[in-house]
Amino acid sequence: YRPVIMTVYDSQVDNIIRLRTVMRQMKPCGLTPEGLCFAAIQTQLLAMKQGKDGYFLNLSDGMPGSTNYDDEYAIRHTKDQVNEMRKNGLHVISYFVSDQDLNNYYARIWIGNFKRMYGQDSRIVNVESVTEIANTMNAKFLTPKG
Repeated sequence: YRPVIMTVYDSQVDNIIRLRTVMRQMKPCGLTPEGLCFAAIQTQLLAMKQGKDGYFLNLSDGMPGSTNYDDEYAIRHTKDQVNEMRKNGLHVISYFVSDQDLNNYYARIWIGNFKRMYGQDSRIVNVESVTEIANTMNAKFLTPKG
């Protein structure tokens, strides 16, 4: 039950079969250490950008947390990391995904926290609608940069 970062698939090196194989072996344990992960990969993301438009796409359950990393501290830390990505020229888009009723009390809190962390780059989408996700990504990609 510790946050871990690993590259399990690199589209520049691996074929899609590797991704399918590795994903079958992965077993998430319920932690969402978003800000910690973002801080850990920030240098790598910027190195990959190398003068090109860089996009950071994230899927989230809206509430960062892990052992000794949760609540207000984790929310503020995640927001700070997202702002750092923007400051370094990355275009951010983050999707809130949940299989829960989004009108219940807890979902409204999670969505509120999610919007605090990602602001204008937050999207609440139907997790079962790939088209909805593709449409929001296309809108982001086609937005004039400046």
